[in-house]
Order: sequence, then structure tokens, then C-alpha cells
Amino acid sequence: MVISRKLRDDELIKRYLEPDPHATSPAKWRVKEYGVPVWVLVANVLPDWSNAAQVASDYQIPVESLNAVRVYYRRNKEIIDAWNLTNWA
Repeated sequence: MVISRKLRDDELIKRYLEPDPHATSPAKWRVKEYGVPVWVLVANVLPDWSNAAQVASDYQIPVESLNAVRVYYRRNKEIIDAWNLTNWA
């Protein structure tokens, strides 16, 4: 079960996200074809992600891409949170 969830999560990330070619930080990954950085989306969703559909609409990205952002954020939480603290403070 754990392996299949990890594979699903990996596929979500692969399908919707990509690294910024000009940056090395995991915080700088972005939504494919839209260029919206993961850190920006994470900074705009509520802690329970209940406003994910609204954030997707605001940034004109597929709602499904926020599922990938959520998975990616779970894996890189410390780095993304640190980035947001230094850039939104």
C-alpha cells in the first residue's frame, strides 16, 4: 500500500510540477505550463487546504495541480516554509 501511494504521489508531481531551470531550491519548483511557483501557492492556501479551489481559480491553474503541490509541499515542508518566512516577512 505504501509503495502504491508513493508511486501515485510521484506521478502527480511528475505530471504537474517542474523545477525552475534558473533556481536550485526545491521551494522554486513550479506548476508546469503555468509557471506559478509552489511557494506562492503554499503561501496562499489555508492550513487545511480548504480554499484550494479558490487559489487555483485565482492563479488560473488546474485544481488537480494543487494536489501535486500538496504532495510536494509535504515532502519539502521545511524548505518551502523557510523560503516563505524570509520572503513574506
